Amino acid sequence: MATRTIFIEKGETRITRYVETGTRLLDLIQNEEIPLPATCGGTGRCGTCKVKIKESLPWNRTEEQVLTSGEKREGYHLACQILIDKGLHIEVPQLQEEKLQVMENSVERDFDFLPFLRKIYIPMQNPEVSDLHSIYDYLSDVEKLEFTLEQLRQVPVLIREKEGLTLTLDPNGKVIHLERGDTTDQLFGIAFDIGSTSVVGYLLDLNSGKELGVASRLNRQAQYGADVLSRISYAIEKKNGVKVLQKTVIEVMNEIISELTEKSEIDAKNILDCTIVGNSTMQHLLLGISPKSLGQAPHIPVIQQEFMLFARELDLNIPNALVRVLPNLGGFVGSDTVGVILATKMYEQEQLTLAVDIGTNGEMVLGTKDRLVACSSPAGPAFEGGQIRHGMRAIEGAIGNVWIETDLKYEVIGNTKPKGICGSGLVDLVAELLRIGIIDPSGRIKNKQEVPPIVSFFLKKRIIEKETGNEFIIVEPEKSATGEAITLTQQDIRELQLAKGAIYTGIQLLMNQLGIAPEQINQLYLAGGFGSYIDSYNAKRIGLIPQIDENKIKTVGNAAGYGAKLALLSKVEWQKGIQLASEIEHYNLSEVNGYERVFVESLDFPKTERWLK
Repeated sequence: MATRTIFIEKGETRITRYVETGTRLLDLIQNEEIPLPATCGGTGRCGTCKVKIKESLPWNRTEEQVLTSGEKREGYHLACQILIDKGLHIEVPQLQEEKLQVMENSVERDFDFLPFLRKIYIPMQNPEVSDLHSIYDYLSDVEKLEFTLEQLRQVPVLIREKEGLTLTLDPNGKVIHLERGDTTDQLFGIAFDIGSTSVVGYLLDLNSGKELGVASRLNRQAQYGADVLSRISYAIEKKNGVKVLQKTVIEVMNEIISELTEKSEIDAKNILDCTIVGNSTMQHLLLGISPKSLGQAPHIPVIQQEFMLFARELDLNIPNALVRVLPNLGGFVGSDTVGVILATKMYEQEQLTLAVDIGTNGEMVLGTKDRLVACSSPAGPAFEGGQIRHGMRAIEGAIGNVWIETDLKYEVIGNTKPKGICGSGLVDLVAELLRIGIIDPSGRIKNKQEVPPIVSFFLKKRIIEKETGNEFIIVEPEKSATGEAITLTQQDIRELQLAKGAIYTGIQLLMNQLGIAPEQINQLYLAGGFGSYIDSYNAKRIGLIPQIDENKIKTVGNAAGYGAKLALLSKVEWQKGIQLASEIEHYNLSEVNGYERVFVESLDFPKTERWLK
């Protein structure tokens, strides 16, 4: 087969490759491990894999719909749409580090402060006495200890030093680390919440329980797919896919470790404990385990129980730390859900409680102290701005809140000119357009003559009527940061309907399992970044969450991260998390009777007299 010469530039990097005719450009770039977003997994729906091609090429239909006129003038194309049939000069844009609006805070509660690890100091005296059989006996005179061979090899170097020896022990007396001198005042831990979109780390003093710092980053795995299914596809279809995704998230975690240790002036070698929560896919990829079995029915994980290893086995820059990964509940319901349950103490509630973590992979838990049921639902990236024409993450320049008076009003994150709209803004916008009658319950954007008479002239003129589906102008070209109009398209609404329908289907099927109605729910916890920023009234208006009283809805922030902190600071909470994972009933929605029917019913927006008033 004929080959073509491809020149690729990214910043100061220059590479030349000879590839077979018909090779997809995105595959070439990803195989070279050159960072380039492709959040939809390379289907052309997200429009993020933009590259500049110096040669003149025609744009296909997908590119015509996604690229702006300005981008086409500059020679941009979608790498996922280019099949190489001639030599090309490619310029890959430099990625700007996005400052995501990450929810780091959470609900807090009382707990028993009993760290999993502890330090003991053994002052060294000359062990050469007649009744001593071995140095091991001398050390074990304090309590029963368990050493590894590697640790025993360190003992002769340290044992005769006058300053003594400090041992770090787990609850069973297993030695995790040993060091010269009395370092009992230096015991630190770090808790991680690894989400599909972001990674948050918390640095804590394990002697006092004090939080010393918190830092977050975007999970750069998102460049290979915004949701768990697209990342699973990348992992199993690409050469070294699992390795690439593991390396990517480890790099992000190490950046967080570096930021936290520098700000707190803590030596990373003194971080000796690390707890981690995340959804099932994130945990598999972190550990370098193929998630192939998760991506195929019946969606069985390779590992579900808790797992412990040393940080150096993952190349985490906390070389002396023990890493403890909390257990998953089953399928796609991960240990992040265990963290939410720990944080909210749902397992002690007498009355019905529902917790929902809304994201690309929605997870929900429902029940009382007597029975808890859980499931997950693949919502896709719409709530993160993915696959929305002018969607973006909740970063500077994103429209985060929308309301309607005589005309459309909005707030922009960072108080700058708007570049697009994020998930919370999208929910607000659609809810408001439903309220005034520009969108009907089926999700259709009405023609100008169809809208109610009370709709103002200013709002009517924002409707663009098209044969392929109407659009609604959010921001005029002269007011946007890009110089292009920011619009809501008919397809955007369909993407939102699919996402909210998936979440509500999960909730409805859990209610069916328990035989309850929405009004029986006493408390609804909205967890995670998106759940904390959305307007709960508007979330009800579009049918994302059940129609229950506002005073029963509570946002709990990054409850998953707080659960990871609880497991770090208390061995009681760690054990409780393990117990919960074995007791909670997990349901695979695709196997639940009536799933397809409930999903279809959940797609339309609610049509009730309450909302039409």
